[in-house]
Amino acid sequence: IAQANPCLFGDRISVADILLTTVIDWAQQIDIDVPKDAREYCARMMDRPAYKIAAEKAFSEPPK
Repeated sequence: IAQANPCLFGDRISVADILLTTVIDWAQQIDIDVPKDAREYCARMMDRPAYKIAAEKAFSEPPK
């Protein structure tokens, strides 16, 4: 994670980035101590415009 630049496998996001971001986010939500490198990586992934749009849709709209 410390070498992710900006993603795990270079410049392009992969399924691994999406899954790892989800796991790190869950860990933080249940107060698991997450290393600084992992927190920074997760914040970088969650700062992406596409993540923000997906999160808004996933968490603010009622299920259909």
